[in-house]
Amino acid sequence: MAAVLTIFSSTTETGPTDEPGLMTQLRRLVDNAPGRSIELAREGQKRFPNSPDAPERSWMIAKALVSLGRFEEACDEARRLVRKYPDNVWALDAARHLLLHPLDLASRQADHHWEWD
Repeated sequence: MAAVLTIFSSTTETGPTDEPGLMTQLRRLVDNAPGRSIELAREGQKRFPNSPDAPERSWMIAKALVSLGRFEEACDEARRLVRKYPDNVWALDAARHLLLHPLDLASRQADHHWEWD
């Protein structure tokens, strides 16, 4: 049992070495550990910049920034996502939530609560 916990703890702290493992971990963490999600997603963006999963990681960064109340940074990330992948489903979702209705952002900032589809 201790060996399993050590392996899990080690992977959680350093992140998986392969991209599928990284994406699996990110999908589990994005709603519960936004700070760690940002770290892992940015690490993934550096290691796998041209991957088909890159737009989803960028979306996860924006979502995690919103969860932390860092709305301007989330909007900046959404803008980068839309510029780089304008027709991607992740970019369209980020644009809908963060860029198309900016007047609504103030109420979301006040509540620090935001539900994503």
